[in-house]
Amino acid sequence: MKSEGDNMQMPSYFGPQLMGGIHNSAGLSYQDTCALYNFFTYLNKDDELLSLGVEMVNDFSIHKEGNIITAQVKKQTLSLKDMLKILEKTPLKRNDTILVVCAQFDDELRQIIKKRERFRYAMQSDLDSDWKETIISDFEAELVKKEIDPKSNLFVKSEYVELPADMAHMALFFVIMKWLEREKRTVDISGFMNSLSVYIQKLRETSGSLSLKQLKEFAEEHSTKSLVTEIIETAYKSQFIQPTELMSVLGETKDEIYRQLEKRIQEAQEHFNNQEFSESLEIYSSLETIFRKKLLKFQCAILHELLNNYDCAIKYCDEIIKMDPTHYEAYLIRGLSLKALKRFEEAMEQFEYSLSLKASVLAHYNLGYIYFTSQSVDSTKKAIEHFKSCLEIDSMFKYAHLNLSIAYFQMGIYGDSLKHINKALDIDPESYEALAHKGELYRFFGLYDDAIDYFEQCLTKQKENQQALFGLALCFTEKGYLSEAAIYYKRFFKFHSDKFFKNGISNSIGRKAIIVDLGWKRTVYGHFEVIKENLIYVDIAGVQLKVSLSVAKDYIFIGCVQFNVETNTIIYPTVGKFMETKEDFQALIYKIQETAQLEQFFDKPLFVDFNHSIEINIEEREKYVLIEMFFFDQPLVVGITDQKGDGFKSFKDYFELYGQCRIHFECVKTSEVFVIDGISKVIIKPLV
Repeated sequence: MKSEGDNMQMPSYFGPQLMGGIHNSAGLSYQDTCALYNFFTYLNKDDELLSLGVEMVNDFSIHKEGNIITAQVKKQTLSLKDMLKILEKTPLKRNDTILVVCAQFDDELRQIIKKRERFRYAMQSDLDSDWKETIISDFEAELVKKEIDPKSNLFVKSEYVELPADMAHMALFFVIMKWLEREKRTVDISGFMNSLSVYIQKLRETSGSLSLKQLKEFAEEHSTKSLVTEIIETAYKSQFIQPTELMSVLGETKDEIYRQLEKRIQEAQEHFNNQEFSESLEIYSSLETIFRKKLLKFQCAILHELLNNYDCAIKYCDEIIKMDPTHYEAYLIRGLSLKALKRFEEAMEQFEYSLSLKASVLAHYNLGYIYFTSQSVDSTKKAIEHFKSCLEIDSMFKYAHLNLSIAYFQMGIYGDSLKHINKALDIDPESYEALAHKGELYRFFGLYDDAIDYFEQCLTKQKENQQALFGLALCFTEKGYLSEAAIYYKRFFKFHSDKFFKNGISNSIGRKAIIVDLGWKRTVYGHFEVIKENLIYVDIAGVQLKVSLSVAKDYIFIGCVQFNVETNTIIYPTVGKFMETKEDFQALIYKIQETAQLEQFFDKPLFVDFNHSIEINIEEREKYVLIEMFFFDQPLVVGITDQKGDGFKSFKDYFELYGQCRIHFECVKTSEVFVIDGISKVIIKPLV
């Protein structure tokens, strides 16, 4: 393919084609937002950017060392025909890149851009020249269908960004927050964004630029001091009675009785501190039957509630309220127990009455929670009011920030949603719930790489998290990483199949579950269908997958093994899979022998593929390695490693040395092995 644009006649720099915006009114907000959005997006991927130019070259330009990304902004829906006209008319120097930003792509344009992405990815990989020639031919055929000149690489070389006008400002907020996170900065975000907006408008008048140094100075000007990030104590710890307090309540003065009671209560406290609630309750219950004191009853109520004995907790609270009708903590515990029993209206009455006696975080939080989960009119707004009231009492209450973030997200107030989820993570960086929701926020805005990062962090804290597993599956689907998508769909259905198939997979054969995934750019429809007991068909976002639900603890690996050949030791590149059960091992070997024509040597489990019918695809990712083994084009083995150590590098180095590798399958239970040697059709795609 030849490069287009190298010989284009460049217009005068001071003419209307390159200076268009400067002759119009200042403050073109969508264009300004697009400029900043793309500048921060590139910053989050590339540390070598120099500056952002406004009306210097076209609508805006992003400057790197030795190359410029020159942008055209169109606040409209673009067709393929529109896009080609823009590319044709945009002046371009030899080393520069055209970026087109628009409010929306039509379906035809979106599909050809996706194919272009797959083509570019293949060209950057380690595929051999024969493969690449085939892919080039196939892609050129696709271009011809769309009446795009296959001899030109301008369409392939250019970049395209879809930025819906009504969501552009919020998308900018998200990429700025990601940059601040990378830079480890805390700023007054409203002031920071406002200053940037004003500055960009001024630059439009002078065709000026915003340098990376100036950007950091803006951030410094609007810096705020980080808040203390202590994790709040457990909900009831502050309500636990100290031994000396209890003694004064009992009013006993004889030394021997005092010592015995003190010892017992010390034991109860130690059990409580160790979360041995049953043992603690046993002691308090025995004391309460003798002394019938209000504070002893309250400790019993708390412990019954913690042990999920809600009816017993309510009974003790009723006894306390009879003794003291203004005991707000008893109403609080009673409300918590009623909520757990799903008697929500009664629970709300208890929390509201508790608040009439004394404002408390727990009463506001639980009222907010009940409103949040109800379907009544304005329930989300009422939930937000109570969560805010929580924070007026205790600004470090993590769960109020978390639920505020979710509530704002559901109402479409995305900036506040991100602000509160970040606050929840400031308070508790280990919060898997907050990490999962932050991933969902970034996925909603189509920032899939950032979303994947947060979802993966979540799974290191809670490996079965529903939102993270499903979010990762959808992210990889949208990115076109179908093997990873299948892996996460499988993990999701392993733990959460009841979310779509209430009667279980085995009782849902032939049934479909419809999926509607709302995003900021578009709504994606799809479905899951149970084909048989351990197989689900996934059809979503134009992608079709068959997902096996086998639950064996198998794992895939890549690296090198050592062989002793006469007097020498050889390090040999190897990929393979360890399988837990004999049944799965034998089923895989049967499929392989049925599909590929292998020659066996020396009556040992050692085989050679003389027909070159086996192909291995190895793709390096940031945190793991994807391995796909094809037998006559059938992907019989697909998986990802649990981490990325030195195995991938050593495999790559020694494969380059020998030009071949081996496949090793082994059954963990029986120690049976099946080895295929001399595999030369290996595609290695290092991280780009």
